[in-house]
Amino acid sequence: MCPKLGIQLVFTPVTMAMLTLDRTILTLKLGLVLIVIAANVQVHIVTAVTDATTLQPEDPPGSPDVERARPKSGKKDSTKGKSDFTVNFNNLPDFKSIPEINPGYNQKQPSLTYNVNKEAELRTGVTTQLMVEAKTLSEKMQRIVNEELQVKFMQDTYDSLTYLETSSNGDSQAVQAVGQLSRNIKNKLANFLSVLNANKKVVEGLYKDYWDVRQNSYKGQRSSASATSCCMLLASQLEYDAMFGTNISKNRACDSSSLVALNGAFNPTNNVSQVFKRNLLRNPTLKWQYFSSEGGVHTVYPSVSLRNCTRQGQQGTPIDMRNNPLYATTVRPRSKHLVIFIDRGYGIGENSLKIAKEAAEVALRSLSERDKVSVLSVGSTTRLCEADSCYTDQLAPASHVTKQQLVGFIRGIHSEDDPTNHTEGLHKAFELIRNTVPPFEANNSVADAMILYISSGQTLDLNESSTIINTAISQNRRLNNRVIIMTYALLVEVIEGKPGMTELAFLRDLAEQDNGTTGQQPPYSQGRPVRQKGVMTVLNQISDLSSTVGRFYTIFLPPSEWKVTYSLPYQDPVGKGLVISVTKPCFRRDNHLIGVIGLDINVADILQEVCYYEEGSRSYAFVIDSQGYTVVHPALTKPIKMTEPPLFAKIEHFESAVGFTAVKGEMLRGEPGSVTLKASSEISAHDVTYSWQPVEGTPFIICTVSQMSQTRHMKHQTISLMESYFHRLDILPAQSMCMNFKQLATTDASALMLAPNAFILPFEHFTEPETKLVVQAYMAYVNDDTNLIQNPGLKPSIKKHVAATSSIDQAWRRQVRDSALNDYILRRYISTTSGVVWMYPGTLLSKSFDPSRRPWYKEAQENPGLITVSSPYLDVGGAGYIVTLSRTIFEGNSDGNHSSRDPIAAVMGIDVSLQYFYKLLVNTLPVCLEDHIRCFIMDNKGYLVAHPHMVEPIHKAPVEQQHITHKEVRISNDLLYQGEFVQKLQCNSYLNGTVQRYYSFNTSFRGLLSNKHNSEHCILYKITGVPGTNAFVGIVNETCDTITAFCPCSMSDRICLNCRRMEQTECECPCECDLSLDPCTGELGKEEDKNPACPGNEEEHTLPEMAASVIQDLPQCLDTMCGQRATWDTCFGALNCEWCMVGSDGRSLDEPYCATQRECFGGIVGAETPYHDQLVDTKEPFEPGPGSQIGSVAGALLGIVTFLVLVVYVYCHHVNKEARRQAEAAQNGQHGNVRGVNVSNENVAVIEGPHDDDPNNPPGGGRYGQGNIALAAIEPPNPYHQAPRRGLRMWRRHPHAPSESDHGYSTMTPHEDSEYHYVEPEPMVVNPQHHHTGDQPHHAGGDPSRHRPPRSESPSVSASLLDCESDAATCGSGPITIPKIDPPPQTVLPRKSHRMRTRVDVHSVDTVC
Repeated sequence: MCPKLGIQLVFTPVTMAMLTLDRTILTLKLGLVLIVIAANVQVHIVTAVTDATTLQPEDPPGSPDVERARPKSGKKDSTKGKSDFTVNFNNLPDFKSIPEINPGYNQKQPSLTYNVNKEAELRTGVTTQLMVEAKTLSEKMQRIVNEELQVKFMQDTYDSLTYLETSSNGDSQAVQAVGQLSRNIKNKLANFLSVLNANKKVVEGLYKDYWDVRQNSYKGQRSSASATSCCMLLASQLEYDAMFGTNISKNRACDSSSLVALNGAFNPTNNVSQVFKRNLLRNPTLKWQYFSSEGGVHTVYPSVSLRNCTRQGQQGTPIDMRNNPLYATTVRPRSKHLVIFIDRGYGIGENSLKIAKEAAEVALRSLSERDKVSVLSVGSTTRLCEADSCYTDQLAPASHVTKQQLVGFIRGIHSEDDPTNHTEGLHKAFELIRNTVPPFEANNSVADAMILYISSGQTLDLNESSTIINTAISQNRRLNNRVIIMTYALLVEVIEGKPGMTELAFLRDLAEQDNGTTGQQPPYSQGRPVRQKGVMTVLNQISDLSSTVGRFYTIFLPPSEWKVTYSLPYQDPVGKGLVISVTKPCFRRDNHLIGVIGLDINVADILQEVCYYEEGSRSYAFVIDSQGYTVVHPALTKPIKMTEPPLFAKIEHFESAVGFTAVKGEMLRGEPGSVTLKASSEISAHDVTYSWQPVEGTPFIICTVSQMSQTRHMKHQTISLMESYFHRLDILPAQSMCMNFKQLATTDASALMLAPNAFILPFEHFTEPETKLVVQAYMAYVNDDTNLIQNPGLKPSIKKHVAATSSIDQAWRRQVRDSALNDYILRRYISTTSGVVWMYPGTLLSKSFDPSRRPWYKEAQENPGLITVSSPYLDVGGAGYIVTLSRTIFEGNSDGNHSSRDPIAAVMGIDVSLQYFYKLLVNTLPVCLEDHIRCFIMDNKGYLVAHPHMVEPIHKAPVEQQHITHKEVRISNDLLYQGEFVQKLQCNSYLNGTVQRYYSFNTSFRGLLSNKHNSEHCILYKITGVPGTNAFVGIVNETCDTITAFCPCSMSDRICLNCRRMEQTECECPCECDLSLDPCTGELGKEEDKNPACPGNEEEHTLPEMAASVIQDLPQCLDTMCGQRATWDTCFGALNCEWCMVGSDGRSLDEPYCATQRECFGGIVGAETPYHDQLVDTKEPFEPGPGSQIGSVAGALLGIVTFLVLVVYVYCHHVNKEARRQAEAAQNGQHGNVRGVNVSNENVAVIEGPHDDDPNNPPGGGRYGQGNIALAAIEPPNPYHQAPRRGLRMWRRHPHAPSESDHGYSTMTPHEDSEYHYVEPEPMVVNPQHHHTGDQPHHAGGDPSRHRPPRSESPSVSASLLDCESDAATCGSGPITIPKIDPPPQTVLPRKSHRMRTRVDVHSVDTVC
């Protein structure tokens, strides 16, 4: 109806225009294009196309059979590689004008290959059909989040709230906040310091008593009572403790001693046990307490079994805590500069070199991150570690990474026969020190550098020895005599029957830097301080290196004033998490050092308020030390979750605001301050305020960051939670309990969960058990309107946030009562920025669950105001692969208007099954079910959310993190030229020291993308954004099998194939390269310095432990009754349901049916589930395989033939037994061998079997004994007794592939899954259970056009992985099968008309008959 003209147009079913370009003629088969010009001069083009001769009426999307729902395609011309018509793709016309058809168009291409220009679309007012369907898809997603998730209701609720805005002077508030954080940390550390000082007094008092007793006792008498050894604790004496992260005993302390500890050494273990125990009772968050003595005894509380215990007769590394960086740094706190000189020249035998290497590693163990080190390997030439270029120029900080690289270099040193060039080595050692140490003023030098000279002392003559010593003296003089030389003599081998006194004398003089003129050394007043003499030590096979080389630092002068020593955070070597060690030296009355007392403190405890700091949605805090190294930052893993040693990086690598370098300089001055940096359009759209304050008495500086100029606080809200539950349903159960798959739940109401950042002290929340009284206290407090109930440790604002969100429970329950999508929705939830979490059904969660670290939360925050769709992931609760739709909720505005710059109050999410989301796509675009057509949805990073390969039973690799660059290689190559649509970006990950490469797709792009280059004439695609979301929908028309595009990806890991460059238009999967971080300066390489820091990592969500009695006999919350769903439409997408299409033998089922995931995961009967809970006994009807399709008569004949063969075999076996054994012995050299006979007379393989007469290897079970041809024909072979075969490539999961790595790798083998890497497969063997003849297709039992080759994950042996030609010489004369490989193999096969030729090895027993 045209209202203005009064014309009504009625159309009969409209035929479509089908354009076929012949060599010279343009023919219009059938067509009707109606152009209606309205009064407003807009052009509406109504075009519908069909091919009356081939296109049948389309079945509805809800067809009972998924195969029937896919219309048949035209016959394919394999010679051309494309179909004879392009009707499928023309269902999505986007003609801009009638003259779009022109005779000059490329004849070999389908008609829709031109680009759609966005500006042209806007000018003409034409909207393409795909964009219309994308809008329809957006509307469906909007309905899900607004109606099912109740996002609109929640936003309206926040808009109705009243807020109080604080003063615009944000700097003063930020200064107050950071000041409070600093004071809290100082007070907590002061409490621990008081414990440390008290322990110090106790130990010093005990030593006084010990010394008095020793002075009055017989020499050698043991004065300390025997204690419990940490090396001899029994497992029954220990119990696991969550805070310590290991098995401990809190009853007493234990000790360990070095091999050189004297029998009467001071050992206070028994006396300090009760003191340490009382300290732990008063300070529950305190971790390890310990004392290490100068005598080599180490005491630790609580008792713990140490890993590297060594006693006489046992193997391992001797324990000597004096060779520990904590001890060395405490007794000599000044930074040390060390060069380790290893002599590898003439005279160094293998034993000597081994000792030298071990000595060097022991010296490295004593260094901390504040020390600097280098290693020289000196022979005829001087070599340095080449792991980084900086090692050749200066000393590097002794970080964990540096030590690893230097240890690798040390272990690769080999001796040589040429003389050692000592002079060159010394010159290089002093050069490294000179390039590293800060200058000292004249006459004010303190020795802080050392050369550890490990050598045999072999020189050519005395003149060379004198030259070497003079070189050392002169070079040291240039450094103001600040270098000490410690020499270690390697004298294992006796040289010419003499003890080598000349060499010892040389090493002694070199250590003392004595050239015979020591008495004439210039006095101190003449410009330089006196050289400090070193010491020579002889090393041999019985030397205890830990107590000799490991204590090299003791020759440095002690400090004039002893202070508390704080370590940088490090990974607890015994338990878990990051710890900071706080240590002090202990002395007797004459200031003689007796040892070091220390405490280990959880970083998560002392810095918990910083880790969970939150003053609005765009604020956070971080901690640096006095040298600018980052201790805590949101981009790093939270300390309590840390499992790997941290990689310390400078704070400027994490903060990208323009002008931050100057701010950092102000921070390191040691004074509090605050600076606001103006917004930069390239980096941040908000002003950024930095406020900092040092923590008094520590090396730490606290800084808060805020991007909001004003802070709004919610007014008090009335709350009523009478019908709600706390998530600890195992403690306070609901009236009606059930299991939501594997999670304890209730459908009575939503459950409230309080995340760690909701608590004032999150670490205490982690470590203290949640009892019934604690849970009741939480609920009573948040439900109290009188303010009379004591706060159980929650932040004051939590009560208001609980009240503001509590109404969502009623809204969800109302929706569930009337929803038609209950069978597809797993759960609904909301999480506020303050840590309040609501979930329906009410579900038990882990107390460590942090929603702000989950992907759905982070993606919603990155795209405020948009519906964000997560890539599929495996539900921890047991529901299979799911997709999350999430959206932000903004702080309330009375007018209801919001922008992406508004403060975020919460994030809401809803989980649906992966199959339902794909069903949503194909119901919106039915053309997706046609042959040669596939549709997909991807997110703004290119990860696929919906794709046919994710739901088809023939593609059962994990669907997580599948990227478009893997599944759609040719499209990806073309998309990279669409610069306004996609960009390749990089960021630095300091969690694992890598540069991450990823894609970013423009969510604000409006228009339609199609082929930019026409190189792929048989691949046509169109992509457009889904309005109001972070998703994009694409449609692909592929009419050929040829592969010309290439997208390089690693086959076994995430390593980029070319880390030296990244071109915008070069296709590659998301990957990573090593981060180029200068170990000497801590600075990034030039290229990496341009990259921002990657956002914080995603924390995995785990199920809490539940007692079996709590969940016993509980029903499922939702019973989708899969067995009663008779059609694909009713089954596909329903929770826990799978449409079974492939049998356990890998063939298509004649009658698909609906079953549970445990019965038919991924549509494959008996397939293994990701939870390993599959049911192998299914209702699948018996369907004879292609090898067993024989009649009764044939079966009888086969039985008779088999019997006759056995009779003949037995006869031959007994008559010619001796001759057969001789023949086998001549052939194989042993009895009972199984030989592989290649029927093509090529590459004969011999496979060894077990001996007949070996009682430990009886025949059977797949092993072939002497003449056991019956077992060879019946039993499947053992894969460990088979030879590799060429001609067939198989891919299996890489054993060390990270769990969350990009599974979309290896697009060099298209249509396969990258987490499988190439291995040689086991050969095929005779097996009559699967008769696979040469002329049968590899997809036996199914139409090739309907089914791609299935890759069964069932335990059954598959016989459908290979195409064989009819030639008997190729396929062999017998049936073939492939042994089971775990994980299941995946085979690269050409599609459809292509075939693969391969040789088949048939294994049999060689008999004389």
